[in-house]
Amino acid sequence: MIQIKELSYCYENKEGGKKVLDGVSLSIAPAEVFGLLGPSGAGKTTLIKLITGQLKVKDGQIRLMGKDSKELTGQDFCRVGIMMEQLGVYERLSCYDNLKLFAMLSGMKGSFVSERVKDALRKVSLEEASGTLAMNLSKGMRSRLLLARAILNSPEVLFLDEPTSGLDPKTAGEIHNFIMEEKEKRKKK
Repeated sequence: MIQIKELSYCYENKEGGKKVLDGVSLSIAPAEVFGLLGPSGAGKTTLIKLITGQLKVKDGQIRLMGKDSKELTGQDFCRVGIMMEQLGVYERLSCYDNLKLFAMLSGMKGSFVSERVKDALRKVSLEEASGTLAMNLSKGMRSRLLLARAILNSPEVLFLDEPTSGLDPKTAGEIHNFIMEEKEKRKKK
């Protein structure tokens, strides 16, 4: 599903640059749960941004879903789900309306939008908060909304950048359980 060969990345700055990735190589199979561990600033988020096309690959190679990252199209990225803290939601929209907007932006149409939104809210246990404005959500509920946004398109590949950071143990456990349930479903396909 993901193949990375000799990937390096340097953030350019006035002093020349800061290398955050140096010769990273790895392979991740379909339905595999893979975690990146390391201290803050180790390059975990940078790696996700490179794989998901948010940053351009300059040195090395990434293949995602069988394609070189330089050949991936918007349609390919519609098959990817991303949950990152800096990818926010619209504060003045309800949970339902946030997801409906993102569904429509990703090309979903008609009654399918409502179906997918309701399903994503159910999967992350936010059905009862469907009408709650994003600005009124607790940190745990916001994390669940971001997760719902990431799974809205039933992605083939799901990237979760610190999905349980700062959450209470119960909510963190629920997210971990969700991830493992999704893995088992994918293995059966």
